[in-house]
Amino acid sequence: VKEATKKLTSDPHNINALTELGNLYYKEQDWAKAYPLYTSLVSLSSSRMGINLAEVTLRHGICALNLAKPQEALKSLLDSRKLNPDTFDVNFYLGKALVEQKEFEKAIPLLKKAITINNDVPECYATIGRAYYLSKKYKESLPYLRKALDTNPEDKELLFSMADALNESGTPDRAIKVFMHLRPDLVYGAQSCLAAGIYHTRCNQLEAAIKDFEIGTKHENTP
Repeated sequence: VKEATKKLTSDPHNINALTELGNLYYKEQDWAKAYPLYTSLVSLSSSRMGINLAEVTLRHGICALNLAKPQEALKSLLDSRKLNPDTFDVNFYLGKALVEQKEFEKAIPLLKKAITINNDVPECYATIGRAYYLSKKYKESLPYLRKALDTNPEDKELLFSMADALNESGTPDRAIKVFMHLRPDLVYGAQSCLAAGIYHTRCNQLEAAIKDFEIGTKHENTP
């Protein structure tokens, strides 16, 4: 770090120093420190030789995504995909960026391609499941949400999404245990209580429904 920083003090456009320091911070997932280094490398790529533009734009996009800079992330990831369209990272992270921008129809094919390249990344299944779920394609979301839950069985967002997708798909009897499990949860508890109470009311299990609703009223911070 000292050596690279020394080089950059005398020459802010030193490609080797920018690359070495960027690699270090990127591998440490120090996105805030890596981001400006890759910004410099991207801007220098049109006039300087020796820059791996596909890698630099990919990493710049990933840093931007992790720093909640969606427009910068999309631009760099799209540029990277034009140069190297068949890698897992570029398809996954571009798909993830598009999901965060609610561009679900564009995101899903990219995420599917990422899975064909590497089918052993749980976050990819969670992301495509979320994309289908948020676009109200509930049945399509279920296989991916289940696959993601195989690795993260206590992920509350995945659990609620799966239960709600089952409910919306016309199989509330398969969702009710999950809703009841989530009733105490601070984030998903009130919605789960409401869904469980509606289910028990429809089944004429009124005492159970009353209990669901009473637990729900304890989540005072939920509208």
